[in-house]
Amino acid sequence: MSFSFKLLLMSIFFVLLLNTPCFSQVELRLGTVYPVRVGTNFLNEGYQSNFGASTELNFPIYKNWFGQIAYCLFHARVNNPESVGFIAKTGVTHVHVALGYRLILSPRYEVDTKLGVGPAIYRHFQDDDRFYDDGTSLTIGAGLLYRINTDLGIYAGLEYLRDFLNTEVNAQDRDFFRHTSIINPKLALSVKF
Repeated sequence: MSFSFKLLLMSIFFVLLLNTPCFSQVELRLGTVYPVRVGTNFLNEGYQSNFGASTELNFPIYKNWFGQIAYCLFHARVNNPESVGFIAKTGVTHVHVALGYRLILSPRYEVDTKLGVGPAIYRHFQDDDRFYDDGTSLTIGAGLLYRINTDLGIYAGLEYLRDFLNTEVNAQDRDFFRHTSIINPKLALSVKF
């Protein structure tokens, strides 16, 4: 499935979402992530990650169940060119549609979990040259929300992302270049409106 088709499906989902009555109780989280690369793959062995940005839009579905549209972006610089070739840096973008469950522990504390899927886009740069790898990303995550008041809170979470890329490589390098794993610790400001 191409990136354009995935983006079209997610856009249709978002438009349908805007027409639902539950959209009046959305929660927006704006935060930062520090991607930790794990496993035997090109991202872990060839790059050094930088801090990134995360945006999540949560909307209630039924009781404690919620839907989420999430966007995450970070950049990584090559620190081992032998592993990745002639690339200077890479920008990694994830867009997920997720289903989550929220457990309200008290008026101030909430714990949530989520499971999602969406496109992953890797934009590679070297001088004036650019090329892209894309694929499908799965995410699973959990976090703790502390509510300062009914509309404002601080969110700390952890998510695991597994990317399955459409990179064309020979059979012996397939596992190294076509799969990546990332653990994203995140800290965010949460606003309900």
